[in-house]
Amino acid sequence: MLGSYSDFYANNQFRALQQFFKWYAEEDPDEPKPNIMLGMSPPKVDEKLVPVFTPEELDALLKTCKGGGFQARRDAAILSLFRDAALSLPPGTPVVELKRTTFEATGRAVEVMCAVIAADMSTFDYRFPIPD
Repeated sequence: MLGSYSDFYANNQFRALQQFFKWYAEEDPDEPKPNIMLGMSPPKVDEKLVPVFTPEELDALLKTCKGGGFQARRDAAILSLFRDAALSLPPGTPVVELKRTTFEATGRAVEVMCAVIAADMSTFDYRFPIPD
């Protein structure tokens, strides 16, 4: 798996299997099973820096958004947001990309939100009611 996929993906799959085998070993107290993942260590994840656009590169991209159509205005707004907000973070600052879709009762999406925020300055708390 390590040769075909990223370190992060392999580590994530390891963690999922680790939780599954922990559950499997403890599922039936009357019939204990061995946890084959016990004592195994996860694959190492190397930190990878994600390349970011320089202000000059964003300005060059912004020049391609000429025109009065919806797509040109949308693209110009997105690029302006990146230039004005995202690049104000110091290099190396971890960020979180938050995506949320709100649906109406019929299942139709009525709102889509995507935000990139500084991860070291944010806390998320979600509470979901779980029906019986």
